Amino acid sequence: MTLRELRESKSLTQLEVAIKLGITPNTVGNWERGTQEPRFSQVPALAELYGVTIQDIYEAVKKSKQS
Repeated sequence: MTLRELRESKSLTQLEVAIKLGITPNTVGNWERGTQEPRFSQVPALAELYGVTIQDIYEAVKKSKQS
């Protein structure tokens, strides 16, 4: 799954993710488009928010870059 698919599977908007992580919605969009990656320090919170493992996040980042 891509980062967007993970977010949508939890019925979250980019704004909701941004608020929960203390970042901008543009940053979330950049992650989903593969133009930017989450910082190492953000990955655990993102995994918890999406209910997946840290490894799942890294795999989703890779897939997001390929799409």
